[in-house]
Amino acid sequence: MEIIHVSAECFPVAKAGGLGDVVGALPKYQNELGHFAKVVMPMYRTKFLFNNEWELVHEGGQQMGDHSFNYAVIKEKTNKLGFDLYLVDINGLLDREKIYGYDDDTERFMAFQIAVCDWLSKWQHKPHIIHCHDHQTALIPFFIRHAYQFNHLADIPTVFTIHNAQYQGWIGWDKYYLLPPYDTYKWGLLDWNNNINPLACAIRQFWRHSEPYRIYHMLAQSPLTLFATLMLLLFAAYKWQQQQQQQQEPTPLQRQIYARYHEQ
Repeated sequence: MEIIHVSAECFPVAKAGGLGDVVGALPKYQNELGHFAKVVMPMYRTKFLFNNEWELVHEGGQQMGDHSFNYAVIKEKTNKLGFDLYLVDINGLLDREKIYGYDDDTERFMAFQIAVCDWLSKWQHKPHIIHCHDHQTALIPFFIRHAYQFNHLADIPTVFTIHNAQYQGWIGWDKYYLLPPYDTYKWGLLDWNNNINPLACAIRQFWRHSEPYRIYHMLAQSPLTLFATLMLLLFAAYKWQQQQQQQQEPTPLQRQIYARYHEQ
């Protein structure tokens, strides 16, 4: 089974917390069990980058709102971590020393997710699973199902692991233009309390499309994180059911977004 892990962190490449530890270890053990696990993450300017050898495997370009960007994907040559490691470079966005803490983190990780989807869409085959980690990659399941240019990937099962439910990646609807064109009838999957909430969006997609992998998801959690995850899942399901029952009307801003897309 080919498993693509998409993450903002991976030890020893770049780590800020437990996310990096999990992503740095899980693929190695999956490979030992006979699977073919790979990791895709941003190309931060770290010691690991400069101290190892790489090969260019893909170059592409994409659009994020009115901004066009080019990206490159490089691969570590020696498989020294026990799995294939790919780094995505976007000049001006991902070429930073730190992982987080920049004013444009929303744009940085939005571009990263769009680039990953674009790269996967160019493959001659499809991986068996895309495993997304935390909110920095949480929009990928939505993109591959509802963004027009990527929805030919919609039949790939997605797994989503929450390592820290405190950080959910809130994005105001005023930045809706950063999203790739998508089926606006699905705006409710993005919305939580009149904001775009990537974590909640991924949970909705996870429940619907990744039921067979729920135990696999839970085993990656500590007891405390697992409890928080379960509570968030239950609350998300409750709120979603409530929205469906009430047939919640779009806000004025969401109506404008819908009109703009359908005028094009």
